[in-house]
Amino acid sequence: MNGSSHAAPRRARMLPRVLAGVIAFLALGGPSPGHVGSCDGSGELADAAMFCEAYRTYYCARELSGGRLPQDQYLQCTMRTGPGGPYTFCSGFNFTPGCEPSQRSADQCIRALDTADVAVRTDDVAQCDFCGGV
Repeated sequence: MNGSSHAAPRRARMLPRVLAGVIAFLALGGPSPGHVGSCDGSGELADAAMFCEAYRTYYCARELSGGRLPQDQYLQCTMRTGPGGPYTFCSGFNFTPGCEPSQRSADQCIRALDTADVAVRTDDVAQCDFCGGV
């Protein structure tokens, strides 16, 4: 017998395994919780604590850089509840009742804070004006 007659049964045995692997791999690419019905994450709600930490970081730095916040107030602005703890301002932070911004909106706000001219007051950055402002 030649080598090709042994290869055919081997391929036949491997085919179900390969197909199962492909199906399992494709299942990993499905939507995660909060992304159902959306490809861009716009349905996922923003995490209030994570948003507050990011927003506060930019807020304090922008206000200091824009000359609207003296150094001693900057230190108070960035004060934490303890080593590795959240900003004091963010302790217990939540969005106002009825305000449920998407993760996409929160990300747009943070990106805008990063790119907007520091001459613009942080409270006046339009992308952060969801639910009446932060």
